[in-house]
Amino acid sequence: MSSSEPGVCIMFDRTFTIAQALIAVVSGVTFTTATGAESVSAAAQLDNVRPVLAEGTHVYGSVSQAQQIGETYMVFEVTGDRVVGGFYQPHSSFDCFYGDLDRDRLALNIIDSYRNDTYTYDIALTSEAVVANGRSGSPIPSLQGFHELERPSDTSQQVLETCQAVIR
Repeated sequence: MSSSEPGVCIMFDRTFTIAQALIAVVSGVTFTTATGAESVSAAAQLDNVRPVLAEGTHVYGSVSQAQQIGETYMVFEVTGDRVVGGFYQPHSSFDCFYGDLDRDRLALNIIDSYRNDTYTYDIALTSEAVVANGRSGSPIPSLQGFHELERPSDTSQQVLETCQAVIR
């Protein structure tokens, strides 16, 4: 299964798992603008900008609130261009992953927690520009279809620590 939308690269190698159930592909770059003209200017500026995720721990969710039953979250640590982490749902199982931070995507290898199979999965890395008072701000990196959460929950931290131990 793959998306035919331009700029979106999501591929599945087998049937749904927790990791795959969470992705609702959202297309386009989000702009907060004072007027429509400013969004055009910001869009032109973003064409040459590479979104970069800072080194350290990141937590994203299919919704913007943490620990919601039935929702899927991902926690990972970025070190250089390498990522290690896991997809999970609160009070459920989780799948670990490792991969690379490419120019426009996270290229992941997900380890199925039940079968111990590994399959590939790509998530588009986009930029959101903040435009206010006629001036554009720095682009903020974002994962397509996810909401960044402020800090890891206890569950996120446990998943990350377990996955780091499994993958090392």
